[in-house]
Amino acid sequence: MSKIRKTSVPGIFRLPSGQIRIRVGMRMANQEGRKMFRQLTLPKGTAIKEAKKRKKELESELERIGNEIETQIVSPPPSSELLTPTLRDYAERWIARGVAWKKRSTVERDISYVSHHIFPSLGDRHVGELRRRDIEEWLASVQKTRKSNGAPYSPHSIHAWFRLLREILRDAAADYDFRDPTRRIRCDRLLSGKAVRERGTLSGHQVAELLDAVSERYSDWFPEIYFLAHTGLRPGELYALQRGDFNFGLGIASVSRAHWRGTVSTPKTGAGRVVAFPPAVGHVVVAYWQRRDLLDGSVADVDSWAFPNENGGIRFDSTLRNVLANASKLAGLPIRVTPQVLRRTVNTRLLAAGVPETVIRTMIGHSSAQMTQLYAGVRPETKQRAVERIAVQVSVPQKYAGNCRKEGVGVQDYPNLVQVADNSGEVHQQKSQNLTTNTETWDSLGIVFGAESYPKSGKPVAETRTPLCANSDDNGLGDEFDT
Repeated sequence: MSKIRKTSVPGIFRLPSGQIRIRVGMRMANQEGRKMFRQLTLPKGTAIKEAKKRKKELESELERIGNEIETQIVSPPPSSELLTPTLRDYAERWIARGVAWKKRSTVERDISYVSHHIFPSLGDRHVGELRRRDIEEWLASVQKTRKSNGAPYSPHSIHAWFRLLREILRDAAADYDFRDPTRRIRCDRLLSGKAVRERGTLSGHQVAELLDAVSERYSDWFPEIYFLAHTGLRPGELYALQRGDFNFGLGIASVSRAHWRGTVSTPKTGAGRVVAFPPAVGHVVVAYWQRRDLLDGSVADVDSWAFPNENGGIRFDSTLRNVLANASKLAGLPIRVTPQVLRRTVNTRLLAAGVPETVIRTMIGHSSAQMTQLYAGVRPETKQRAVERIAVQVSVPQKYAGNCRKEGVGVQDYPNLVQVADNSGEVHQQKSQNLTTNTETWDSLGIVFGAESYPKSGKPVAETRTPLCANSDDNGLGDEFDT
């Protein structure tokens, strides 16, 4: 069994956990020769040189306290208050430590939380002197704060700030050996009122109305929004998709990366997943790629972004949010549609369609680390049957309206690789030599994009809208989701 070990410096000990403990004492002249002790625990990895410096500071502080006690000025404060940093200093170091392993979006979120909601009230307080009543008073005060538009913050937001503060103070309590002031505080009990469920989902008719509005006014954005409305991807996941991630034979896309402000990393949960999409959505995506390649005069490779910006680079989601907001107004919808609304809508409509929660979690990406193994066995065809239940019929811009007459033919890795799944389930690959050959290959597969949309000049003609031959009316569900 490990024991506390002495170091070369008297009064400085090394704990089994690797932390450094400093213990100093002083005999009280006017207290019948009794001795007063104080100790301080430093984090693991602290150098002896730093510990010696802190010991001298602790001795000076103890001497001052002793003098004050002898003259009956003050009583000795709790040892946990001695030499602990302010919450601001400790939180800044705490956040800096997380840069090495946390996502950039998480780090910047934490910085925003502490800067705007924690530091103004508690930043200058020493972590060792914070008590439970201080945290409760802070919770009461933040409930009274208002956003720039005068609206109060939701209990969900305040709870998120409290969770971050709790994490910081728990680590500080372990580092400096004092009682965690957030222990046994139930944030939900202290917050006044109850969280009201947001009207943040759309019915099947409303999804169709939104897509029709996008098709009419923002046709260039239709493919990605159409895809988003059927998969529920996060915007960062959508725009980090590459062409090689799609398998049109199985009707699935592999989500293995996400981006935040241009920095590409893993998805939010840290693990990849596979999402399914209806055949009609796949045809629109293929037509969108075909159109981009024809207008660019070259064939993009499998590592190209599936939904890039105008220059072929990775797209940010700010413009997408504006398009969705404007389209929701144009469609006369009662809520402002955001990517998160579409995500919740997919989740809600899949539940309403009777899709097992196990399948939904693997598609939406909400599976926890503990449940990963449980959800790993969901087959792609199961996900495909699930999304077919929520497919909606909309009017698609003519430039994206492909011929759906030959379903079951799969194309993967367009345009460099064409992968065809035949009835036996075997996969055959064909190389596309150039743009002309590639177009002919697509025609031979029964996926025709309409020559009238692409005259020899390379410029599209005046746009018309055509109802896509989606199979939403053939899935036997009718108006099940129009509630």
